[in-house]
Amino acid sequence: MIKVFIILQVLLSLVQSAAAEGYAPTTVGCPTTNLLRSSALGLSPEEKSWVSKRDQITRPHLLQFLQTRANLDDDEYFALLNDSNNMKIGLAFSGGGFRAMLAGAGHLSALDGRTNGANEIGLGGLLESSTYISGLSGGNWLVGSLAMNNWTSVQSIIDNEYPIWNLAKPFFEAGGNAYEGVITFLNWMKDIVLKKHAGFTVNFLDVWGRALCDVLFPADNGFGVGVTWSSLQGSAVFTSGNMPFPISVADAVINGRELTPQDSTVIEINPFEFGSWDSSEKAFTKTKYLGIEVENGQPINANACVVGYDNAGFIMGSSSNIFYNLLPTMKDGQLLADGLEVLGDMTYKYLGESRENETYQAIYQPNPFSKNEYSSLDYGIAASDALGLTDGGNDAQEIPFAPLLEPERNIDVVFAFDSSDNTEDKWPNGKSLVASYERQFSSIGSGAAFPYVPTTEVIVEEKLNKKPVFFGCDALNLTSLANVPPLVVYIANRQYSFASNTSTMKASYSDSDKLGMIQNGFETATRNNMTDDSHWATCVGCAVIRRSQERMNKTQSDVCSKCFEEYCWSDKSSLNASSTPVSLGYGNVTTH
Repeated sequence: MIKVFIILQVLLSLVQSAAAEGYAPTTVGCPTTNLLRSSALGLSPEEKSWVSKRDQITRPHLLQFLQTRANLDDDEYFALLNDSNNMKIGLAFSGGGFRAMLAGAGHLSALDGRTNGANEIGLGGLLESSTYISGLSGGNWLVGSLAMNNWTSVQSIIDNEYPIWNLAKPFFEAGGNAYEGVITFLNWMKDIVLKKHAGFTVNFLDVWGRALCDVLFPADNGFGVGVTWSSLQGSAVFTSGNMPFPISVADAVINGRELTPQDSTVIEINPFEFGSWDSSEKAFTKTKYLGIEVENGQPINANACVVGYDNAGFIMGSSSNIFYNLLPTMKDGQLLADGLEVLGDMTYKYLGESRENETYQAIYQPNPFSKNEYSSLDYGIAASDALGLTDGGNDAQEIPFAPLLEPERNIDVVFAFDSSDNTEDKWPNGKSLVASYERQFSSIGSGAAFPYVPTTEVIVEEKLNKKPVFFGCDALNLTSLANVPPLVVYIANRQYSFASNTSTMKASYSDSDKLGMIQNGFETATRNNMTDDSHWATCVGCAVIRRSQERMNKTQSDVCSKCFEEYCWSDKSSLNASSTPVSLGYGNVTTH
């Protein structure tokens, strides 16, 4: 009976293959513009135009935040905000499975004026004031699911006004019983088989992306089956500049080499472009037209371009496939391990392929960077017809700093939310800070500076993972770096009202636990609803305006000086005592 049912479902899926937009890429006419932007000099014209729109949105929100939440005197910041000196804020959300998604949701909700209480006991308005937001793995599930669902608020999800993030059952159980499981799996496989029949490489990562979408998208739009990352270009909330610029982060896999901060190519996927700022590639292609074979940026077949390859689930799966890589060694989350193993077996049996050559990578084929004269073959990224992507945390950079460090983006401050689990009791230890700091001294990471940071041992010993910490407080102390990096506000996951150090491999959360994780994240970002420090919002405002003050040679107020004494970390042995003016337009500045 089951075999008959499966056959009927397959036949039905083939009949429906010509239906509306689905998972499989489709062929369209090619644009007349070059698809490749080599050398990556400056922002793309599309991003530059978008940022100018966003500036008009963030400026009044930031003015209001600094006045009403930070309670700073207007003479301290008003002159700093103008058309030629608009402050830019970046937000970075780490990986860590559903723990990171839910804890990060609480952090983000604390910055969102749409959240209950955020304007009274939180940092409401800071999200509206932010220009960029990056996510990796579980952090990218957070960023991607909000961005691709019309920039819905965490509050609307909490209130069940937007039906996503249903984690009561593990997503790989696909409905919770055998009958529903067969139907759901067949729907996933229908999508993937259609992609294969269209001539594209498929593997377990396609299933992984489709499975994630059952959690990250509502049922009424087919769980995101036809949603693409570039579809934001047609979304009113994005095109009007009424949300931050979302960036997904992953690592390129080069010839099977072990990934380290000093030898990894960081790939970013934004609504306009797919590529890397790293010296190993330093080029971008258009996200909308991934899946096209090109030579020096021109489609080989000018009449047969592809759209739909950048499926949002596939993009988010590409940034979070560390789970499958860890299957053989999993100790925690055995249910997740068993569930993914079963899905893997079913996938390859269904596709009629062997698992002997199985890869944990997300395969992008054709490789958009092969057959291009500019490409650096030293790192091998352009030497293969297929480009493999893996979880961005595989190179120890679990917080997606890289896109926010680019001098081209002129970001003043990065709020980094760390929900990793690097200590023995599964709390963050700042490992990503160290990895991103060290990376700037390698050839591949040169050009993107990062502030001085302590070792992970010091971070734990001095309990810098138990309260917010500012890194890079004074630009004059950073003159030995390639350029002036953003000031980094580091906020690590910690326990207030809920034990939020759950396993990365935890595959399901009850509704009460889900809400507990989010509430605890809100408390972490707000210093326990401002009870640990009633001046925390003021100190956040001081961090936001710091780089702008330095650029304009403005003296820091006594209030902000006290904040910096409380929250800034500085290693006196590494301070640059030179009086040489800071690069990139920074003059001699008055420090606190």
